[in-house]
Amino acid sequence: MNLDHLYDDQLDALAIAEFRTLKASFSGSRLWEAEKLLGHGSFGFTALLRDKSLLRGRSQRKYVLKRSLVPHRGTDDITNEIGGLELLRGSTHLVNIIASTGDVAEYRKKKNSGSVVRRAMKRLKRTWDNPPTNVFKVLSISEGPAMLLEYIPNGSLLDLMNRANRRGYSIPNRILWSFYLCLVRACVGMAYPLKRPAGEPQVLEEILRGVEPFGAMHNDVALRNIMVDETEIIPEHYLIPKLKLIDFGIAEESESAQHAIRENLWDITREMISIIKRRGVDLRDGNWGVYNGVSTYAVDVLPRNGVNPFPTLDPELRLLLVEAMALGFAERPSLRQMLRRTRDGAAKPAAAYHQRALDESDMVIKMHMQQLLYDAA
Repeated sequence: MNLDHLYDDQLDALAIAEFRTLKASFSGSRLWEAEKLLGHGSFGFTALLRDKSLLRGRSQRKYVLKRSLVPHRGTDDITNEIGGLELLRGSTHLVNIIASTGDVAEYRKKKNSGSVVRRAMKRLKRTWDNPPTNVFKVLSISEGPAMLLEYIPNGSLLDLMNRANRRGYSIPNRILWSFYLCLVRACVGMAYPLKRPAGEPQVLEEILRGVEPFGAMHNDVALRNIMVDETEIIPEHYLIPKLKLIDFGIAEESESAQHAIRENLWDITREMISIIKRRGVDLRDGNWGVYNGVSTYAVDVLPRNGVNPFPTLDPELRLLLVEAMALGFAERPSLRQMLRRTRDGAAKPAAAYHQRALDESDMVIKMHMQQLLYDAA
């Protein structure tokens, strides 16, 4: 099937049809269920799977299945993403891959050997453990690559911003700093991949001393590809949920690690400005301005004709955005400097904002996050 000229509504219909087929495939499984269609692109789709096994009293697991929309189309993107995510596995601000296969057909049942008792014990153990790879056995009637990803429950940053806009919320500086720090840490994770084994705890991304950076370049940083996770019992996320970058289908390795770092930092800064201005940032016209002696493309956050478009924006955050989008590479902060400055910014207490301390207080931020994530209409 040629997907190159399909319209969005036709792709929607195709994704729905594929999900119905997927749901039917799982209808006979006692261990996994296809719960809902999450989304799709031109060549791939994602669906939420639920572990319905009642053994061992484990908490209910949910994973995201990602595979091609139709056989033999988009498989290169899926395969590319599998390779990239296995390299990046373990970073807490990048989506983590749980399991993958280059071809689900490899899981088709082979002729069993051994005694009847031994085969029964193996089946019982597989049922008891219910490893994620059991999903691929259900899918083995088809072909092509597939992966299971961690499920991030609170939707995308685009969803959150749309809800904030509908409610007329102005995003507090402490949330903006926290989001920026998350995205900078995602850039650190791409520059210093951990390649941790599946099942190991995720760790906070840090710049590794004495280690040469890697040239991973995401190429599709957008609010729709930034997911909102949960809060955690660590200083950075006790109040504001962490963000995770997803969708590495068109990611690539640059020959220059510094070029990749610059591109990733540029992309996350562009998205931060789109959060502040509540709409997309178009840099195609090449407009630039000067702020604090820095020539910059971050014109959307600059005063115009003596009018400050965002009077409540933290001046230190404005300056960092300006410098991160400076015309000259030499004027842009390094990855290490970006990490330090966003970490310092995110650590500011409400009292640092003086007259706006109430708007930046824990109470108000908790109320905003509760309404935007859990009471969303």
